Amino acid sequence: MHLEWGAIVTQLGGGLALFLYGMRRMTESLKTVAGGAMKNLLAKLTANRFTAAVAGALITAVIQSSSVTTVLVVGFVSAGLLNLSQSIGVILGANVGTTVTAQIIAFQVYKYGLLMIGAGFFTEILARRERVRQWGTALMGLGLIFVGMELMSIATGPIREWPPFVDLMQSLRSPLLSIAMGAFFTAVVQSSSATTGIVIVLASQGLITLETGIGLILGANIGTCVTALLAALGKPTEAVRASVVHISFNILGVLIWLPFLTLLADLAVQLLSLIHISEPTRL
Repeated sequence: MHLEWGAIVTQLGGGLALFLYGMRRMTESLKTVAGGAMKNLLAKLTANRFTAAVAGALITAVIQSSSVTTVLVVGFVSAGLLNLSQSIGVILGANVGTTVTAQIIAFQVYKYGLLMIGAGFFTEILARRERVRQWGTALMGLGLIFVGMELMSIATGPIREWPPFVDLMQSLRSPLLSIAMGAFFTAVVQSSSATTGIVIVLASQGLITLETGIGLILGANIGTCVTALLAALGKPTEAVRASVVHISFNILGVLIWLPFLTLLADLAVQLLSLIHISEPTRL
C-alpha cells in the first residue's frame, strides 16, 4: 500500500500546529478577559476544600487549560495567598474542569471551525471595545482548534489500512505502553487537550481501540504535570509541594484505574448506549 507521506505529514503537522496555536490564542484571550475576575473568585472560593475544588473546575472550564490553573495556583502559593491545603482543592477541581475541552471536541463541532474563525476575526478587527475584541480572538482561537482537528482527521484517514501502523496500534494494547506514549507526547507538546484531541481523531477513524484511547488519555494526565513542575522551579517550598501534589494525584489516579481499563471502557459504552450515542470503536 502506497501512502503520500508528504501530504500526510504536512496535514498532520499543520493541523497540530493550528490546534496548539488556537489553544494558546483562546487561552490568552480568556485570561485577559476574565483574569482579574478569576483571581478574585479563586481567592474567595478557597475558604474550604469543597469550594476550592469548585473554583478550580470552574476556572479551568472557562480558560480551557488545567496547566494555566495549576501555574496560577503555584503563583498564589508562592505569594502566600493560598496555603497548601487550599491549593490541593483547586488542583483537584482543575482536573475535572479540563474535561470540558475533550467533550466539546468529541461532539464533533469542528465542522463549524471556519465559521468561528471568520466571526472571531471580524469581531476582533471591527469591535471598538477591547473586551469584545478579546472575545473575538478567543472565538477565532476556538475555530483554529476545530480546523486543526479536521486537518488531522483528514491526514490520518489513509493510514487506517497501512499494515505497520495497524501493527503499532496493536502493540498499544499494552496499557503501560499506551500510558507511557500519552505521557511522553503531552510532556513534549505541553497540552493534554492536544493529546486528547488526537486520540479522539484516531478513535473516530477506527485506528485505535477504546482501551488504547483511555490509556493514552491517562498518560496525558501525567504528562501535563510537567508544566506545573517547571512553574514551581525556584519557588518557595510550599509552591514546590503544590506541584508535587498535582503530580502525585495524577499518577495515583492512573495507578488506581490501571487494572480497570477494560471495566472503564465497558462502562463508557454502557453510558453512551443509555443516551443513544453511537458506541466507540471496539476492535
